[in-house]
Amino acid sequence: MNGQEKISVIIPVYNAEKYLKFCIESVLDPEIELILIDDGSTDQSAKIIEEYRNTYPHNIKTVFQQNGGVSKARNAGIQISTGRWILFLDADDYLTEDGVKTIKAYAKSDKNIVIFSSQRVLDHQPKISQGSHAEKNCITSQELMNHALRADGYSEFCSQHDFRSSCAKLIKKELLINYRFDTNIYIGEDFVFMLELYAASISNMVVDSAVYCYYVNVNSAVHSYHKGYSQNVMRVNKRIEQILRSNKSLECNDIKESFDLYKMNDLILLLKYDYFNSKNDMVWKARKKTVEDIINLFDFERLYQTIQREGNLTRIPKEKRIIYRLLFLKIYYPVYAIFRIKYGEK
Repeated sequence: MNGQEKISVIIPVYNAEKYLKFCIESVLDPEIELILIDDGSTDQSAKIIEEYRNTYPHNIKTVFQQNGGVSKARNAGIQISTGRWILFLDADDYLTEDGVKTIKAYAKSDKNIVIFSSQRVLDHQPKISQGSHAEKNCITSQELMNHALRADGYSEFCSQHDFRSSCAKLIKKELLINYRFDTNIYIGEDFVFMLELYAASISNMVVDSAVYCYYVNVNSAVHSYHKGYSQNVMRVNKRIEQILRSNKSLECNDIKESFDLYKMNDLILLLKYDYFNSKNDMVWKARKKTVEDIINLFDFERLYQTIQREGNLTRIPKEKRIIYRLLFLKIYYPVYAIFRIKYGEK
């Protein structure tokens, strides 16, 4: 593999001793630069990283930093990478047995971003890539933005390719000159990062080859209650609005519609992980007032009527349609009951 095809794989690590060796072994290759960033782990992760660095000193780089979050860790990896391509890999995920061979083959591409499909797994066992290996070469910035904004179950294509994640993608390093992960966003940071890259990239490819195995961890941060989650959501929405406004080619009705659908889904997440979460200790009166405020802030009445008028409600799962209708009618307690029954503590 020559310098024009060199890949740097960046793995941020925080208390991942249980999965880390499997992750590293899945991507270990003498032609790949492996960058391991320990983000202040308190388990044996740092020791495992040191062992691999000492065993493979020529192609493994390491960074040890105080805990600063995954964005800071990924940014540190970008800073010291020397590959023409970047691939992000989370420490509890891994590549398939033929994953390295596949990504090396696509390192010959002249595209800026190569997006692979992924498979969700519940264990750490060797897997073979799934998919037809079909390629979609001329996917535009507008298409990528639409796929990312509509990623919540609106199409099988979106469910197979995680357009919001920074993982399962080969990204030309030259595309990252002006972009880094936002360290002020703790959930959805890679979504914002990828939207920035999609807006900037004019040459992209989507490959139907599931080389990336995404480990489904029910205890992950994205499945937990977070006090202040709403502030994070607002920060993400503001950044998305800035990205869309900064590129005139993205100011089209199709993308505006996609952003409306995204914000509608955000309301569900706010209720699920914050306002109507069983671990949120707000009294009902305070919950109700907060939900009313956020609905007004989101301009929910306009969103609902627009999506209804354009026929997009039928594309939304029935349970969500019921919740949206109740919110539109300002009938909040049944929605609260739905979330407590479905997501409350068992």
